[in-house]
Amino acid sequence: MKRRSDSHVAAILICMFLEFGKARMRVSKKSFKTIGRRQNLRIAFVEAVRDHLESWDLALIEAGDAFCVVRFASLRGVAQYPFGRFKRATTLEIGNEDGLWEHIYEELGDEGDEDE
Repeated sequence: MKRRSDSHVAAILICMFLEFGKARMRVSKKSFKTIGRRQNLRIAFVEAVRDHLESWDLALIEAGDAFCVVRFASLRGVAQYPFGRFKRATTLEIGNEDGLWEHIYEELGDEGDEDE
């Protein structure tokens, strides 16, 4: 079976997204491989698909064992949190990187270590 091009995969994902009818859609990496008729997902291929989606105001975000397709418009409404406000409100010592990482591990555990 011939592999699909990045533009073909992008078209399929966009149509899936439109049919799904929500502001975001999750697609497993397995499904992404099936759509592309690929055994492996090369970074260059995923980036090319991402570029096609971005031209349609859609973001392709890798999320662990899946990808999410999200409308940029849905991200534009997210409240900003200015660094200045964070600095004024936090009790964390911004200049102490080790202390910041310690705080992160206390709050999130080892969630950030998945890629290591």
